[in-house]
Amino acid sequence: MLKDSHHQNFFDQITSSLIEAVIIIDKKGIIQTVNSAVADLFGYSQDELSGENVRILMPEDEAGKHDSYIDNYNKTGKAKILNAGREVKGQHKD
Repeated sequence: MLKDSHHQNFFDQITSSLIEAVIIIDKKGIIQTVNSAVADLFGYSQDELSGENVRILMPEDEAGKHDSYIDNYNKTGKAKILNAGREVKGQHKD
């Protein structure tokens, strides 16, 4: 969940009608909040994902690389992989 209920409510109002999955993570890759489309797509509840590393939603081959992408972005401020349009596989809960 986002740090305060006002921001969480605002996020929920904006994203509740979207069919696209929206995930907000912090600079360490920890999930702060997700919209309901993420829960539908991946099979996790929003509460299950809050506080988890975003790697939980990736297959092992992608998950192993993700921390280095985040570290690189945090050190350089340049998004080589992050924020780039690309197609990736996801990992469903089951």
